[in-house]
Amino acid sequence: MEINLNKELASYVEESIKSGQYSSASEVVATALKVMQEVQELETMANEDLRRAVAEGLAQLERGEGEPWDVEKTKAKFLAEWSRQKRAG
Repeated sequence: MEINLNKELASYVEESIKSGQYSSASEVVATALKVMQEVQELETMANEDLRRAVAEGLAQLERGEGEPWDVEKTKAKFLAEWSRQKRAG
């Protein structure tokens, strides 16, 4: 298999080998692909978790367990949290 990289990526691969972090371009590419695969798996898990949470929320609404959404209350909570984080640095 032949892979063509732009100059920036080719330089990164070369530097990774020169630094001793990797022994070959194949090792760099294999590691990058493994990381990419792990990210995709995490995204899939996050999407599944989100779907489950939405389904549970909808089920709660159907059972009459929901509460009306108060825009001002939500905005105040957001601003308070944002201010807290900003002060914390």
